[in-house]
Amino acid sequence: MKRTLVFLAFLAGTLSANAQILWKVSGNGLQKPSYILGTHHVASKDICDNIAGFNDAYAGIEQVYGEVDTEIMNDPATQFKLMPHMTMPKGQTLSSLYTEEQLKAFDEFLTPIFGFGIKAFDKVKPAVLSSNIQAFIAMKMYPDFDPAKAIDSQMQVMAKQDNKEAKGLETLEFQIDMLYNAPIEEQAEDLWEMVEKGKEAEEMIIELTKRYQKQDLAGLWELMLEDSEPEELEKLVYGRNRNWVAQMKTIMPQTPTMFVVGAGHLPGEQGLIKLLEQEGYKLEPVW
Repeated sequence: MKRTLVFLAFLAGTLSANAQILWKVSGNGLQKPSYILGTHHVASKDICDNIAGFNDAYAGIEQVYGEVDTEIMNDPATQFKLMPHMTMPKGQTLSSLYTEEQLKAFDEFLTPIFGFGIKAFDKVKPAVLSSNIQAFIAMKMYPDFDPAKAIDSQMQVMAKQDNKEAKGLETLEFQIDMLYNAPIEEQAEDLWEMVEKGKEAEEMIIELTKRYQKQDLAGLWELMLEDSEPEELEKLVYGRNRNWVAQMKTIMPQTPTMFVVGAGHLPGEQGLIKLLEQEGYKLEPVW
């Protein structure tokens, strides 16, 4: 499903007591350790209560870095700035990208999820609808989830409340370009592929979420590789990982930091764990 599983690489599930999504980074001249926390955008900060060692790790850091500064991302001015990038070009609608036969398939797929068909989404780009579908399916496993308590933003809120710094590894402009500025035809193809697979796509998303719940990073990565194109992984995962590691090498010697990023960035030969080990750091799961 190309972008489907790669997008969900940035999601994770309820944590077990022996979670492997909190990793300690030490060695290579660091005076104090830093940490990497893998997250799920439909999981709340409460999951940290289930990670033995989280409180000690958090107490030892002086700042939190997310993928992006969520205070900026959630600012009304930012949301206004996002709108032109999320909406279809003037004179085009989402449904105009598909045949009548495809539109019927869309309605059959979307109505059980949202309660209405594709016409309700005519003003938004395919990537916007795609991300909403994936989030809604994943959230079936978390009926009590409160978006206001999402771990990504709440970790930064907590840091500021505790007089720690909170920053982002990527700019707003980078995030906008990555999420919404791919060619419309490419977005339309990816969205149709998800709808065409129907129940299979839904089951794949649920299976991926279950592997997060089990903290099965190897299984998660295996599933992603099975159904993701190399160019998608390079754009959404590998390239970003290399960029983050370059920044982390500068950040960590100066200030002990907790990096809060999607859990799918951790595993694999080009994941953060391996890349940092190759740079000479010691990576250990925090049990």
